[in-house]
Amino acid sequence: MKKLPILSLLLALLTACASDPAPQSSRKATFAVVLNDVQARLVAEADLKPAVPGDQLQVGGQARSGETGRARLDLQPDGTVVRLAPNTLFTLTALESQEQTPFSRLSLMFGKLWIILSGGSLEVETPYGVAAVRGSYMSVAFDETQGMVVTCLEGQCSLTNPAGTVELTDGQTASIPQLNAPPSLPQPMLPEAYQEWEQASPEAVALLHPEKAPELRYDQNGNPLPTQSEGALNTRPFTFELSNNCPSEIPEGGDWTWEFERLPDQRGAGFVETVIVSNGQTVSGTLPPGQYLVTDWFATGEQHGPNLINSDTMQTLQVQNCRK
Repeated sequence: MKKLPILSLLLALLTACASDPAPQSSRKATFAVVLNDVQARLVAEADLKPAVPGDQLQVGGQARSGETGRARLDLQPDGTVVRLAPNTLFTLTALESQEQTPFSRLSLMFGKLWIILSGGSLEVETPYGVAAVRGSYMSVAFDETQGMVVTCLEGQCSLTNPAGTVELTDGQTASIPQLNAPPSLPQPMLPEAYQEWEQASPEAVALLHPEKAPELRYDQNGNPLPTQSEGALNTRPFTFELSNNCPSEIPEGGDWTWEFERLPDQRGAGFVETVIVSNGQTVSGTLPPGQYLVTDWFATGEQHGPNLINSDTMQTLQVQNCRK
């Protein structure tokens, strides 16, 4: 049998490899919650556009939040949650399906991310270093003036760059203050770091305050509220616009807190989204279709609800505190 020259054999192998399509990940990165100004480049070649729940970020895609923008990105099917702070830009650089050990990587250009890991591992890369979490709560903040700061609320985290590596565990923080500097030694998280976690990540509330774990609750007439969706599935997103117009000098003029609890159904898992509307501020947002228990509190502690709302029957929830 005639032998192919080495060059021809190499070309044949390269052609065969090129003809095989790259394996597609079975995992998805889906926007679940969008508050105020959040834009996304769903694929690397696309333009930025306003993000809406249901949008799926592909590898190479980007998400960017504005001055008051926030978002929740769900990595499925493992259930990992990534939350964006205002003024944040990141690129999804890896979303790998590995049996029992899914792996994800984000490249954070600026801003802050909170990660609630439900399996495998996740890395956040910045120009100063790489933070990794193997379970289960980690935040990463970066800008060129403040450096890179990591908190490990729970689980096993690490911070590394060519100058060194530190391991973090429950309630610890570390930083890289400038380019090429080694990571600092682990330190206990400060109280304000815990407060940021509580405000930014409703998923962390049960960890920080076990006494606030969901319980059977009742409406204003004493009837038990449902713990899961019943009936036909809702198909329309739940949108809202909340305006806090009260003068700051009156008791009601402080922060106005809203809680939207989505009940689980065949379309997706339940979750709780907390929205704080400061004095003089308007917050708008879009949540996935579903049934929601909606509760709000004035700064005085006065509570309204919970009320059960179907997204299909509520086009937009528009509420003003102290109408102008």
